[in-house]
Amino acid sequence: MGCVPLFSAATSSGNWCLCAGCRWLTADALPQSGDAFQAALSGLPIERASFAGCELLEGIGWLLASNGWRLKHLDLSRTAVGDGDVELIAEGCSELRSLDLSGCCRIKGPGLQAVFQAALLGNLRELRLADLAWVQPEHLADLLRSWSRAAECGISVDLSGCGGLNDSSLRALWPVPATSGRYCIEQLQLGGSGKVSASALQQLAPVASLQMSDILPLLHRLQHLDVSHVQSLSKGGAGPSSAAASAGDSPAAEALSALFRTAGGSLRTAILDGCFMGASLLPLLVGFCPGVERLSLVGCSGLADADLATLTGLRSLSDLAVGGSSLAWHEHRSLSGLNGLTRLRLARRPYLTDAQLAPLLAANRGSLRQLELAGCASLTDAALLHLLPPYQLGSGASGGSGEARHSSRQPHQQRQQAPPLERLHLVCCDRITGTSLRHLRRLRSLRLSGCPAVSETALQAAAICCTRLTLLELPSHIPANRMPVAPAGAASHLHGLQLLGGLQEGGRWGTRGRRRDGSSTS
Repeated sequence: MGCVPLFSAATSSGNWCLCAGCRWLTADALPQSGDAFQAALSGLPIERASFAGCELLEGIGWLLASNGWRLKHLDLSRTAVGDGDVELIAEGCSELRSLDLSGCCRIKGPGLQAVFQAALLGNLRELRLADLAWVQPEHLADLLRSWSRAAECGISVDLSGCGGLNDSSLRALWPVPATSGRYCIEQLQLGGSGKVSASALQQLAPVASLQMSDILPLLHRLQHLDVSHVQSLSKGGAGPSSAAASAGDSPAAEALSALFRTAGGSLRTAILDGCFMGASLLPLLVGFCPGVERLSLVGCSGLADADLATLTGLRSLSDLAVGGSSLAWHEHRSLSGLNGLTRLRLARRPYLTDAQLAPLLAANRGSLRQLELAGCASLTDAALLHLLPPYQLGSGASGGSGEARHSSRQPHQQRQQAPPLERLHLVCCDRITGTSLRHLRRLRSLRLSGCPAVSETALQAAAICCTRLTLLELPSHIPANRMPVAPAGAASHLHGLQLLGGLQEGGRWGTRGRRRDGSSTS
């Protein structure tokens, strides 16, 4: 696809230029310097541009820097841009407020030098450098140090999986005395770091400064914290003595405690996957950060039923992810008191039974919009029936005729209390056959990965009954060219249904397709 129709469609809506997801877009398709279309682009009121996922795109720096677009938001994540493009952007886009270079593996570091020497740092509020494996610590440290001195208010920084992240580069975020109090971090993402120590994290959140009215901590307005799978915060990072870890005097426990205490009531999102959460750290989080809305605890060690039971104190909690193969806690004992969740993810719970999951699903059946069950090998179709209103449970288990008779008696009640679940993702749930899926009639997205017991008959019934369905991911053992089939001679919502996965002709699987009629996929 050429660039002219892409830009024409993008600019027709105002100040957006959206080319995200165009995987085959290359520099050859871009307007060339001096041609008529490049001249037409110059001066357009473009403030936002996204080329995210254009995996072959490179050499775009000159176009972004020379058109006078006055860009404020630029997303180049997962593209092929390199240091040269970054240098041109730093020189020509001085009004940028957010810049996303995540996953641009051709950026080695010299381009970042141009960024920290440019004037755009005074306006920059959000910088994402996730998964830049080849960036050196000295390049990252210089950039973060210059940014911390130029920033005038709260910033957001994503360094998840960045190769240049270590103690020295992280300490570069610490403000100098001249900027202390006017500069703070509102979003901090450090997921997957193996080089940052617990002591360096604790220095970012000194508890002592909370007692000094003239010094505001760097993280006193922190809203989003992601320290998932940071090696120094895992149980192994706490030292060889489990007794020391349980007593709360380990570096991991002290660092997490300092982060929670400093962030306080401003914290809204906490991604803590893989962290050590013993020593009453979870009750501490609930006590100091009561405004948390999204919490992820997959693979956390040290948790027990009493710890997870304190989550009822998070009155605003709507998005919860928990998991791990630990037998020290059970859903029916620790999570049954939660309600009002809109998104729930349970991962790596191979011994979780239908009866243990039932109280949690029943308590949130009226609010849950998205459910993901991954690695729950003991669950059956009966577990999903607890998402139905109580008066439908018997009819859902007995079959279609019973359901029809019950629905005819209470049509208005069924419309009012239909389960609101819109997205369901099942991964490696070996015992689920799919017979209960047809009762979840409001589903818009249904993804079934690695579920070998799901049958074609059950999927066909689900596709027919779920009239709002727009996306269906088939298990790898079900042929994609036969599923699902629209009723002959009738207009159906299945026309245009997006299909993913499934077994393709010739034994291939995982290929994407989109159904255009009721009989085949592209």
